[in-house]
Amino acid sequence: MITPPFMDEGEGKAKFYCLAFAPVKYRQTRAPRFSAALGIYFCSHKKFTRFSVSSYAEDGSRLSYTRGDDAHDTLEFVLLRQLLECSIHPAIWRLFPRKKIPKAPTEYEDARRALCCLLFHFRSVEMAKRITAGMPNEPLMICDEAAGRLAIGDSKEEDVEIEKAILSSVQ
Repeated sequence: MITPPFMDEGEGKAKFYCLAFAPVKYRQTRAPRFSAALGIYFCSHKKFTRFSVSSYAEDGSRLSYTRGDDAHDTLEFVLLRQLLECSIHPAIWRLFPRKKIPKAPTEYEDARRALCCLLFHFRSVEMAKRITAGMPNEPLMICDEAAGRLAIGDSKEEDVEIEKAILSSVQ
């Protein structure tokens, strides 16, 4: 399993510290997939979001960097985004190995504790599924796929409300 680097440096000497990583298959446009690691990084530099995601090849070279969302700069949103955009379930994430952490700022430790609380929830759900594997184990609610997913443009009335909310948040 590939482990990404603990610390990476960005523009303006900003330091990014790995909180957790997921073993992934990196898919280039036309080339075959290959093993890589996707890391959730914390940064306290004022010019960057607190949370971002970077992927690394086995040789340690960076494959991609995705800035966090300025309006939703939370670990919850990072996990949700990775689930929806990359199909990486929250129970896949592994904490960066504690013994490989040389020294990290207090803010990093705070973020790591917050991530631990989230991972506890998702891992508990995973444990319950495994314990009850022989039993009927379906969610109480499932999406009615016949309703379909909405994209911008599908519902004019909702699009207008969403647009107003976004515009009011940037003014």
